[in-house]
Amino acid sequence: MTQITSVLINLEPVILFAASSLLLLSCLSWFIMLRNSARIAKAVLVKRRQGRLWTQEQTNIALLAQHRSTTATKLAKQFYKHYGNFGRLAVLGKRAHSDYAQASKTSAISASDYLASQLKLTANQAVLPYNSGLTLLASIAASAPFIGLFGTVWGIYKTLMNLASEQAISMQNIAGPIGEALIVTALGLVVAIPALLAYNLLLRQSKKMQSELNHFAQQWHNYLLTDILPAELS
Repeated sequence: MTQITSVLINLEPVILFAASSLLLLSCLSWFIMLRNSARIAKAVLVKRRQGRLWTQEQTNIALLAQHRSTTATKLAKQFYKHYGNFGRLAVLGKRAHSDYAQASKTSAISASDYLASQLKLTANQAVLPYNSGLTLLASIAASAPFIGLFGTVWGIYKTLMNLASEQAISMQNIAGPIGEALIVTALGLVVAIPALLAYNLLLRQSKKMQSELNHFAQQWHNYLLTDILPAELS
């Protein structure tokens, strides 16, 4: 511990700042990775239950869409926890379909267009948490190697400047400081590589989840207008 403290004290302030920045970015990137991974894992689990929305949960969907039940609050918490965004799409679609039916018949928009727009807006909002932090994750992956490189270049520059003022030059005077500087470059890569891999994976999963939500929304849209179950459920 004493040796580590001694090394940190003797580091150039610029190198220490670069290393500290990289450690902070690493913590931030891992937080985003773990949080978004947990959200996607939960969404995958919820997706397996969506088949029940077409048959077993029709009564609860209608109840939640009415806004008038005293048990709606407790029911909503349990329902949305169990079915997630698929449940929200189902309830909102049912509500939008009912509201349009009660509205004026002289509406400038058709029932199909109104229902499709409401479901699309909800699906777009539902996918936002899966994209949260991805821009920052990509920025960390792109900038971390350059921060590490900057620390290394500065460390080499300071080493050469110190050597220029010394009369006797030894390999120890060169290898030690330059080795410490190169560690910052390695640290930059250690931060950037997991962030880049996680960004690509999380972005792919986010797009997949958006596609699945849009697919469900389209099927629910057709079901509300025709009362015909999807082919795979009928």
